[in-house]
Amino acid sequence: MMKKNFLLGFLLLSILPSCGNKKNTNETHSGNDTLNTTVQENKPQVKNYHGKVMDKEDYPGDLFILLPNEVRSSGALKGKNENYDEAFMIDHDAFTWWTPDPNRDGNGAWIQLDFDMEVPVKGFEVWGGSHNPDYPGYGDIYKLNNRVKKGTCEFSDGEIITFELNDVDNWQLVLFDSVIYTTSIKLRINEVYKGEKWNDLCIAEFLALTNDYDAGTVVSDEEGMDVAKPVIYLYPEKKTTINVQLDKTQMEGSLDVSYPDYGNKGWTVTATPDGKLTDETTGKFYNYLFWEGTTHKKWSAEDGFCVKGTETAAFLEEKLSYMGLLPNEYNDFIVYWLPLMQKNKYNLVRFANEEYNKAFPLVINPKPESVLRIYMLFTPVDSPVNVSKQKLIPFERKGFTVIEWGGSEVRNVSPNI
Repeated sequence: MMKKNFLLGFLLLSILPSCGNKKNTNETHSGNDTLNTTVQENKPQVKNYHGKVMDKEDYPGDLFILLPNEVRSSGALKGKNENYDEAFMIDHDAFTWWTPDPNRDGNGAWIQLDFDMEVPVKGFEVWGGSHNPDYPGYGDIYKLNNRVKKGTCEFSDGEIITFELNDVDNWQLVLFDSVIYTTSIKLRINEVYKGEKWNDLCIAEFLALTNDYDAGTVVSDEEGMDVAKPVIYLYPEKKTTINVQLDKTQMEGSLDVSYPDYGNKGWTVTATPDGKLTDETTGKFYNYLFWEGTTHKKWSAEDGFCVKGTETAAFLEEKLSYMGLLPNEYNDFIVYWLPLMQKNKYNLVRFANEEYNKAFPLVINPKPESVLRIYMLFTPVDSPVNVSKQKLIPFERKGFTVIEWGGSEVRNVSPNI
């Protein structure tokens, strides 16, 4: 079912051992010293953790992302050609990053995830630098900028933990000894690995994690299926103010989560031909519009593909490219769905694009000339299944173009398609 107010998604994670402060057992005390020692030992101990590089082949299946209602920071750098906004912290895309301003070097800068209810946080995952192995003019950019070395996490109840990250261009997991219940989590940078060229801190991702699948969920009598991470890209021919709405009077489901905020009249953004979006209400920059919901729709299953879990990435690259997604778009798609699919022995996959378009109609003003909405359904199975091969249709971009992708994991479906 859809998790109200925040996204719960499977992550590729690995178990993290933790280490705490040790008391000095070599000291002896007498008199008032004994009293003072007792008082100090009764003070809450700040726990220290070390990041562990994510193992994408072997990870626990009981950790999920908590998508916040708002991301705030001590400030974000706005460049000539692109911004380095705090919203990039939760887009699950390592090729975009936040850079603070002021405190561009990172020391003392902070980023905060705010939730609209108390949530159980078990840890967080973070990509502590900039990622782009082929950055134009510079090549691998990771060590050219500052990276996170040490910091603290502060929670709404006043609890604080400290952490240290490895200097690696990859996801790192920080997993707590016990769950912390909080309405916010603030990452504050205390020390950085210095950049070889620039003195600017970059962080690609910061995502809170929970091990409670039903955290904060209002359970209904009839369980619905997640409409997971539809994202909408807008490519006008010239800089244009665009309003995008889901037709709630016709859609077969609900809108539960949106980023930026959907508001009362949908999203209103200024879009440029390269796809960059600026929210008209907040002035913040986005790569795409994001939403999630719940549906009880019964999807058809007359054809599709049976794909080995280990061959998921290659399959998706081929099919998504054929249908018309550009590399940046299908990379976003694969980064989100691959963790959910490659761990399965096999997946039954079907692209229900036409059904999805009818079930969740979009109203866009001004009207686009070409629209591609890709919606993938997949069902994990333990053995190969004979299935009629689905015929896919390539897409041609003309004029003002709108691209959307999303999907659902379909459980309890007969494999005899």
